[in-house]
Amino acid sequence: MINQNVAKITLPRALLKLHPSFNIDLLSHFVPNPVRFNSRSAPESVPVKLDEATGDELHIVEALVKKRMVSRQPEWLVRWHGLP
Repeated sequence: MINQNVAKITLPRALLKLHPSFNIDLLSHFVPNPVRFNSRSAPESVPVKLDEATGDELHIVEALVKKRMVSRQPEWLVRWHGLP
């Protein structure tokens, strides 16, 4: 807590462009709700190949489904081999 009304939180890498200080009225505690997502099953694991040189995981692209431009940067919708 920075003061009574502002909390500073640690953000994940994807949100590092945001300022980490938030008004406490915007924050709430996480409450898991298994009833809401109980019908969803986790995708089966996909066999992953390893790059022999680096040991990095390699995922196989089955198809490039769609492309869009966001702030002059391309984003691709990818269909991965072995995933629905």
